[in-house]
Amino acid sequence: MDEKRESPRRSLLWNIPVCDEFSGDALGLVVDVSLRGAQVLGLQAFEQKKVYRMRCELPGEVVGRSSVSLVAQCQWVRFEEHPVRYVGGFSFVECDPYISEKVKLVLKVAE
Repeated sequence: MDEKRESPRRSLLWNIPVCDEFSGDALGLVVDVSLRGAQVLGLQAFEQKKVYRMRCELPGEVVGRSSVSLVAQCQWVRFEEHPVRYVGGFSFVECDPYISEKVKLVLKVAE
């Protein structure tokens, strides 16, 4: 897949569990992040172009909160057979300044 990102994407040192904000259903794990989006691994397919309201469970010692909420749209979905999983690329639709600052911190740590 060609890189079309305006900001660099970094793999995380830890996987961040993410769930649907309304239902509480697990969506998967955030495995990398940029200032504009994230990649999520899941056991179920994501709907391309669907807007998700997500809650990310964060390591409190790194960001000072146990979770953050954000709104992101699924831009693409890929199925991987081994191990069986779906990979989704999400762009942030709404991201408060607190979250943006913490993403910058994560990107700096991952350099």
